[in-house]
Formats: sequence, structure tokens, C-alpha cells
Amino acid sequence: MREAILAILLAVASSSAAAEWVEVDSDETLTFYINPTTIRRDGNLVRMWELLEYKTARMRDKVKYMSSKAESEYDCKAEQLRTLSLSLHSGNMAGGGAVYSTDDPDNWRPVPRGGGIEVLWKIACGKGHC
Repeated sequence: MREAILAILLAVASSSAAAEWVEVDSDETLTFYINPTTIRRDGNLVRMWELLEYKTARMRDKVKYMSSKAESEYDCKAEQLRTLSLSLHSGNMAGGGAVYSTDDPDNWRPVPRGGGIEVLWKIACGKGHC
């Protein structure tokens, strides 16, 4: 866990580009990335850009995609999140063009425990990795 914190901090410190993706978690189906330069706090609310890369193609409306990029908002006190904008991409690391996108925010939902979304919440809310 401490190694992941160190890796994120080093990546942020050495990053010269505005859109550097830093890997923060992975499992058998996907890898989770954040762009630490996009973390914006306003009281209990935090916004952050995230990228999910799938190890095998997923389908939405009969169109395949390999990655998704989203701006999420976290309510640190209420332990909730919502997606503010989302785009699905045919290629890895949000490449290959968007096959779907929306700027319509989701409803608030509880942070699921025990996976990559919880890791993202902890990073956003300063409760673990950063």
C-alpha cells in the first residue's frame, strides 16, 4: 500500500504533461487510472478524472469499447459518488475515438466496497493512497 502511495507521488512530482494517467489499482478484468492533476476539492465534494482500461472488449449498444474516461464527483462525508461525464473509447487508454459519450450526471450512489472504485474514492477523499 505504501509503495502505491510513493509511486503516485513520484509520478505526480515527475510529470511534466497535463494529462498523465497514473495506475492506482487493477483486477482480473480492468485497470484503474487517475489523473492526479485534476483532483479538485470543494468542502466534502471532490472531482477527479479517471480512466478504466478493460482487458477484454466490452459492449454498449452493440458497439465494442476497450476503455472509459470519466469525470467523477465524490461526497467524502456521505461516502457517495456520481459520474459527471463519461466517454467510452474503442482503443486502449481512451484512444481510437469515442464510441459513446454523455455529459448528463448520474444520480448519487454509495461507494462500493472492496474494489477499484473504493480505491478511487479513497484517493479522492485522502483516505488511503494519497
